[in-house]
Amino acid sequence: MPVGIFFAVIQNMGRLARIKPAGQIYSVVTRVNNCNFAFADHAVCTAFLRHIKDIKKELGFKLYAFVIMSTHVHLLIEPDEAIADISEIMRRINGLFARKYNAFHKRKGHFWMQRFSSKLVEPGQYFANTIIYFALNPVKAGITDNPLKYEHSSIHNITSGRFADLLDTLPQIYVEHIENFLRRKNFVEILQKYKRILRQFSFQLRKTAYEQKFRYFIGSKQFYKQNILCCVQSC
Repeated sequence: MPVGIFFAVIQNMGRLARIKPAGQIYSVVTRVNNCNFAFADHAVCTAFLRHIKDIKKELGFKLYAFVIMSTHVHLLIEPDEAIADISEIMRRINGLFARKYNAFHKRKGHFWMQRFSSKLVEPGQYFANTIIYFALNPVKAGITDNPLKYEHSSIHNITSGRFADLLDTLPQIYVEHIENFLRRKNFVEILQKYKRILRQFSFQLRKTAYEQKFRYFIGSKQFYKQNILCCVQSC
């Protein structure tokens, strides 16, 4: 199936089959139902991270980064597909946490708004920049002017080693790239200056051809072509 036809088909499907070739790293976002501010509660954030830690031990995936916003969560995950793929990992994370939350608060109904969204992330600079994008979320939301002032972000692992018991070790070259970024002070200006580039990392895409191209991928043209070809060939 040609690439153009492939995109025409998936854009008209009700529920899309998730793109998940083997051996990939995923940028994941999962949102609270009705945009409720469930994660504005520090105790809920702490419980969610503890829950992820338990599921991580069970399913053997790697977690490289996260940021917990009041209405949604970003995760950077590399599955061990011999144990579980990204769909099973998120089913366990989201499904079990929703049950725990509802039981604790004596409530019923959906905790999460919908199934999670994911993008394939190319190793290297795009991987490191995805971590930076996560860290910039609180700045983008107007909560703070500096990522290091936001508590529920894995960026603190880079500077202080916090969350070391939850996160997997990053290659030193990535750490240095992120450290260099954090030495800057004008994070609000950076968001404005690189707005178009940062759209590739976002899940809130419009319908332009540029943004649709990166609906499922964070990476170079070669990475995009390589993985979209795998998807086309599997259709």
